Amino acid sequence: MVEEILGLPSAEWDKPREAPFPVRQIGDADRAAQYLREHWNLGIDPIPNLVELLEERGIKVLVVDSEENIDGLAAQVRRSRGEPVRVIVVRIGVHGERQRFNLAHELGHMVMDVQGDDNFREKAAHRFAGAFLMPAEALWSSVGRHRSSIGWNELFALKQLFRASVQPLRTAAAISAYFLRHCRKGSSGSFPSGLQKRA
Repeated sequence: MVEEILGLPSAEWDKPREAPFPVRQIGDADRAAQYLREHWNLGIDPIPNLVELLEERGIKVLVVDSEENIDGLAAQVRRSRGEPVRVIVVRIGVHGERQRFNLAHELGHMVMDVQGDDNFREKAAHRFAGAFLMPAEALWSSVGRHRSSIGWNELFALKQLFRASVQPLRTAAAISAYFLRHCRKGSSGSFPSGLQKRA
């Protein structure tokens, strides 16, 4: 790594002792995100700069210009001495909100031990990303726990607050459950189906 070549200090991987967190059912991914937030003393506030946070916790972030159809990947890089360096690689040119989600998704792969097929592993990483970027308690404090509907203005206010696209907001642990249970129908009659397709 560059720091090693230049003799500069480098942050060590701040891995929770419990990691990799076992994930056997999808809700375990929510708990993994919560445990990691607690270990890193993040509270429930939005994360202003995810790249900076990851670098401070010993995870290198590389942005590459690639024609491959991949959003990101998590890896370990061996070095001449010391523990391997954790690296997340993401593709250049991806929208900021989507890039944050990709970073959190790859972080999920890094800290979870998911038992299941590839499809379930991807679902778990998506679920982790939503819960890590948008903790349930923060979402509930923003929208309220006892609601029968939620408006588009509120949804886009959450989008700005958490710097997330609408789809990850919808699939975040608490907000997803909220929509499924309470918001199928709003003041206009039917819940907008476009919300399910937006990235």
